[in-house]
Amino acid sequence: MGGPRSTTNGGHLLDTKKNLISDYECTNFPEGNWHACCVQHDYDYAEGVNKWKADAKLAWCIVKKKRPLVALVVWIGVTIGGWEPYNEHKEAREYARSIGR
Repeated sequence: MGGPRSTTNGGHLLDTKKNLISDYECTNFPEGNWHACCVQHDYDYAEGVNKWKADAKLAWCIVKKKRPLVALVVWIGVTIGGWEPYNEHKEAREYARSIGR
């Protein structure tokens, strides 16, 4: 009985134990067998992994799911459109540090 670990924060979930944010879906992209890759990508952004590395890791994860075309489309999408979410995660990390988490 650990109780709820997550709280809603602007449409995303904040893991209150790790200060990790994810919407637990493939944001702005259909779901598929690559779902876990998308959630890990959110965590990579939240943990401060370099954006280029996180985006490449996401694409490679989807390739390993035998979906290379999906991986290419997703990689293009996050490379071009991922700056806002990446910066939101950065701001969340900085806020968490400022309140001592």
